Amino acid sequence: SRRQDVGRGPQDQHYQGPPPSSGGGPQRDRIGSNRDRIPNEPPFTVFVGNLPPNTIQGDLDGIFQQLNVKSIRLVRDRETDDFKGYCYVEFGAREDLVNALTFDNAMYGDRVLRVDVAEQRRKDQSGPPR
Repeated sequence: SRRQDVGRGPQDQHYQGPPPSSGGGPQRDRIGSNRDRIPNEPPFTVFVGNLPPNTIQGDLDGIFQQLNVKSIRLVRDRETDDFKGYCYVEFGAREDLVNALTFDNAMYGDRVLRVDVAEQRRKDQSGPPR
């Protein structure tokens, strides 16, 4: 199967993604395997991995430009502030999360993106205070 190309890499403004109402791109079977993990109520968040180290928020805005992005959280190292190569993208609607999953295995520059349903943070997490 052919991978979709979502851009040349960071700061590229020419992304080619699936239209939001496409109902599934090249990874339709992948969405099917995650169907039971897709939340029915907010937050509608995906994990996006294998991003280049110089990725900025605008790059993610470009990748998901046809979807209703509510927030993007780039994950950085606490000590060095270096970008760790992954982020979490929250969408305004369940349908947008489902469409975002079609970007799994898409080419971004010379990298293959990983997009999956994010594990929900548990509100009852107890740990040491920071």
